[in-house]
Amino acid sequence: MKAAARAYGAVTVVNAIPAWKGAALGVGLKTEAKVELTDGCFSAKLLSTPGESTRLAIEAAKLTLRKLGEHEAGARIETWSEIPPARGLKSSSAAANAIVMATAAALGRELRPSEVLELSAEAQLRAGVSVTGAIDDSAASLLGGLVATDNKAREVVGRWDIDERSVVILVPERKLYTVSISVKRMKALSKVFEKAYELTLSGEWQEAALINGLAVSSLLGIDFKPALKAMELGALAAGVSGTGPSLYAVCSSSVAERVKEEWAGSGHRVLSTRVNSKLRGGAWML
Repeated sequence: MKAAARAYGAVTVVNAIPAWKGAALGVGLKTEAKVELTDGCFSAKLLSTPGESTRLAIEAAKLTLRKLGEHEAGARIETWSEIPPARGLKSSSAAANAIVMATAAALGRELRPSEVLELSAEAQLRAGVSVTGAIDDSAASLLGGLVATDNKAREVVGRWDIDERSVVILVPERKLYTVSISVKRMKALSKVFEKAYELTLSGEWQEAALINGLAVSSLLGIDFKPALKAMELGALAAGVSGTGPSLYAVCSSSVAERVKEEWAGSGHRVLSTRVNSKLRGGAWML
């Protein structure tokens, strides 16, 4: 049996590493996974990023099969993605979500969103690609919109639809893997991130994104000046996604064009997408 699934990317509003509480905003960059059941062996092919580790893909499929009672089955996995890896844009969360959903669909089963998120979090922890399990990132990827989560409890605290404005993303060439950063350094400013989280819950997510971005960039040595320039040009919000190095700006269409032109001069890759509040992750049989 064979099935496919799709999930979407996201950008960070509040990083969950310092205080376990995070927030993320869904965007329209997509990831797709195909899963074919086998007699016990696992293999994975990452079509967009052939040099990256396949451990997450295999862990996501294996955990899903075992949860659904298939203790002897294996899976052949293929993924394709628009999301650059190791840039803070939730490539791991989107991939894990898509693989979990596709694996369940290949068995003719459908998981509840909470089950998908639980399996995705566990797969990311086992694969060593996340510090917290990234429930915030996975929820924004799966459900769209703005989400706030308690990552220690693995709970979605709130979800809100956000106007689907343009999102411009600055993607530096260098990769920065989440597990390589200093957790101790991040936790030193936990009160700042808690304040940003409280702002998100009160509806002031744009301010939260800016505070988070300033804090993360100062802690990890990320150049935040392009994000500040985007705000000068009229962006509604700007920040650092994940632990970087990507920056993003949420803008009206006209401001987005000015931001893209400004950022194009940096020599880095610039992506254009939109806030995703309507598209939900899902699976289908092949």
